[in-house]
Amino acid sequence: MTRLLGALPLSFATVLVPSTSDGRGIGAGLFALALAASASGEGELPADRHRTGLAVSAAVLVSLLATDANVRGLVLAQPMPPGTIPSVKTISENLQQALRTAGVKRPLITMEGDAPWILAAGVVLELDRGSLPFAIDEKWRPMFGRGYARDGREDAVVLFADGGPSERRGATLVARADAVTVWLLRAPSSR
Repeated sequence: MTRLLGALPLSFATVLVPSTSDGRGIGAGLFALALAASASGEGELPADRHRTGLAVSAAVLVSLLATDANVRGLVLAQPMPPGTIPSVKTISENLQQALRTAGVKRPLITMEGDAPWILAAGVVLELDRGSLPFAIDEKWRPMFGRGYARDGREDAVVLFADGGPSERRGATLVARADAVTVWLLRAPSSR
């Protein structure tokens, strides 16, 4: 029985998986490993129940602190800001409506500037889920895969731009959100 309990602090230490994005997670993980090493000795907890209780309590506390640090690290490491998700839904709905209204069968998706690719990626995913055929501009295609290459059937351009002018010649404003403007242009230029 003592041997099984001796493994308890070590199991806490291995479950922690401290976050690398938060210094507290790494510190808590190292502390838990040191605690497990010192408390378990030869694979057994100390005979004194008081020390046993303290060791287990400390391991539980460290485990909770490391878990909290991991959760904070995961929230901070989100690839897409949480506010972007409603924008993706709104823009993809507006874009699908604009494409239907304009009679577009297969748009070419392109991006201009530095910031719009996160929002554009979400909208492209929604277009794909809706089974709408489209192509991705060659410059951005490696991010989306070979299946989205141009094939000459593209009959419009959907341009994601970071802000920019409030008007574009020959373009229809589809949506504006999160400093990203989406434009629909007819007849893509050949590249």
